[in-house]
Amino acid sequence: MAVEDTTARHAWGALAACLLAVFVQMLDLTIVNTALPELTRDLSATGTVQLLVVTVYGLAFACTLLTAARLGERFGRRRLFLLGMTMFTVASLGCGLAGTPLELVAGRTAQGMGAAAMAAQTIAIMTAAFALRQRPLVFGIYGAVAGLAGLAGPLLGGAIVAANPFEWGWRAIFLLNLPIGAAALVVAARYLRADSDRETAACSRRISDDRPGLPGNSSAQRKHPDLLPKRSFQRAAGVRRRTRLGGNLARDQFPDSSHFEEADGVDRDEHAAGIVRTLSHCLVRTVEADGTNRTEPERAATVTDEAGHDRGRGGIPIDRLGVALSTAGLLAVLFPLTTGQQAGWPPVTVAVLIAGVVVLCGFAWQQRWVARRGGAPLVTAEVFGDRGFGIGSVLLLMFYGLFAALLLTVSVTAQSGLGFSAWQTGRLMLPFALGALAAALTSPILVARCGSRALTIGITLFAAATAQLALTIRPSAGGIGTHASSWPILLAGVGMGWFAAPLPAVMVARLGERSTGVASGLAPTVQQLGSAIGAAALGSVFFGGVAAGSGVPHAETVLAQHLAAADAPPDARADTVGRFGECARAAFAAPEHTLAARGCAAGDAAVSATATAQTYLSACVTVLWIIAAVAVLLTALTWALPRHPGIPQ
Repeated sequence: MAVEDTTARHAWGALAACLLAVFVQMLDLTIVNTALPELTRDLSATGTVQLLVVTVYGLAFACTLLTAARLGERFGRRRLFLLGMTMFTVASLGCGLAGTPLELVAGRTAQGMGAAAMAAQTIAIMTAAFALRQRPLVFGIYGAVAGLAGLAGPLLGGAIVAANPFEWGWRAIFLLNLPIGAAALVVAARYLRADSDRETAACSRRISDDRPGLPGNSSAQRKHPDLLPKRSFQRAAGVRRRTRLGGNLARDQFPDSSHFEEADGVDRDEHAAGIVRTLSHCLVRTVEADGTNRTEPERAATVTDEAGHDRGRGGIPIDRLGVALSTAGLLAVLFPLTTGQQAGWPPVTVAVLIAGVVVLCGFAWQQRWVARRGGAPLVTAEVFGDRGFGIGSVLLLMFYGLFAALLLTVSVTAQSGLGFSAWQTGRLMLPFALGALAAALTSPILVARCGSRALTIGITLFAAATAQLALTIRPSAGGIGTHASSWPILLAGVGMGWFAAPLPAVMVARLGERSTGVASGLAPTVQQLGSAIGAAALGSVFFGGVAAGSGVPHAETVLAQHLAAADAPPDARADTVGRFGECARAAFAAPEHTLAARGCAAGDAAVSATATAQTYLSACVTVLWIIAAVAVLLTALTWALPRHPGIPQ
């Protein structure tokens, strides 16, 4: 019982460290946006620097995830997690103390790399720490914290800048990470196990899981505690001498083997063979070639490749060419997607994007080539060969594209179209955050009842709520009714929580230990790629709608009415209305997408507000309908997931 209590305490402590890590990771993706104006004034930052401050964190984060996952496999996930958290915390201090724009950009880059070192380990850490039946709850909590942090970023950033604690100004949003990072380091150092200890605990849970061939949780074992595999594991774990585990079980290999006696129809040999198969895989595989009695972990420390180079822990080499190709390809794809819209998609940006796609295709071919030669690629084909992970990756990519587009569209419409402050925009989206939090925490109950169909329910609700929001917004009204829109926003958040929170657990449910390590870096990379693609693609649709200036005709009518009420001559009215229409359409088509930049109808603020609000709201409704339609397609795709992902099929 003491061993079980210790294991549980370490598992939940490890989860606490992962939650603190994901909170600061997601928070720093969005918190800087609201502090950007003050930051720009203080550091005299140019437009290019402003863009880099916002985007370089996400770029560094996404481009180093795959490499960080492999480094975690080689040097230990605990070590990489602690290193990443240290790097992130120190980089946050550097950002808070930055005196020049270049120092701030460098600090944001280091923040992103540190965040990637942590994020690439969390899925593998949580999967190893918790049994299969606990993972829906664990991933539900994890998803709730991640979603809440991402949505709370702008709101918290605005509150911190407004409060201006200790007269730190914008620097406070970075210095906030210091106590959180310190707490995460203390918790992680205390509760994250070294990989060998975690693998042993995982083997113990694997024996106790109710799986075919391993009678881990049978009724006979519940009636006869001495048949529990954990006890068998503890007794067998003391075996250190070289043993050929196969065929009949020799009693001299397990001196006390009374726990293999038959009970309630459980065959002794079958039960023993199941335990031995798992032990032989997890703990006491021996080296036939070198004639030693060392266990797998012991000999793995000194494995070398054919050329005599050290391959590190577990005999896992670093695929340097794969690292270079993946990093360069992701950077060449993500940077144009992130900055292309604001730059107007110049030919150079498009060319870089195409080159990035070519490099990523070359990376995929190189990974297959490495695998065929018996090497260790960064991404293994076996991961995508699993139906749950393969389909789940498509769902992850597309959904986070929709989510990023939704946040972009609503926030830009609220602030640029309706004149909301960052605080008001945060309040508008607060029901979404609350719904996502509640649903993520309750998603394990839904998964227990419905299996992977919980995701179907979640994405269906998300699609319906988004469609209802599109119906609620009336561009002709020139505003958003916060009360009327709060319900569909709340339900959209609930749908996201029921879909996104259990999705990682469904994706890795049937993966082996090696594949789970790959998935730990691959899943967040796919998520970041989806966010960039969705924001770029649907952002282009949104700003294309804004450029069309759909609100200008109505604003012209309003302006004509105002001029008539002021007794302006008819010829003057027609000339003024005509010049306003030309100016407004040109202003909306310009990169700034604002009338103020061109001085259109400077003397009539109501006319400018009408044109702006209706134009932005009309573009927003168009994007909302597209999001709802794509979400319906994802609903159909969820039916291809394994019904009960934890059961081999």
